[in-house]
Amino acid sequence: MQKMDEWIKAFENRKIVAAQREEKSAAKKKLVEDQLYDHFGYQISASSTKAKDYLKEVAEKEKKAKKIQFQLMKQEKEKAQLKELLQREAEEEIK
Repeated sequence: MQKMDEWIKAFENRKIVAAQREEKSAAKKKLVEDQLYDHFGYQISASSTKAKDYLKEVAEKEKKAKKIQFQLMKQEKEKAQLKELLQREAEEEIK
């Protein structure tokens, strides 16, 4: 009986997490449906071949864009580190 409160809280937490997961899934499904409607101009099932091919293309484009963005961020970070290193060397030469 002492652990009953803990079990009730744990159950309520699991219920909340499951509800959030379900809402997130429904939102993602709605977004995909809207995206398909915008592209094709009519309602199309997400499980159709045309839709799957289109969604695959979109996913690949997003993946490429993320990769390019990551590379640019990495280059900027390297430039900043190099600039900092050059400043340190210049300060050491002055001393």
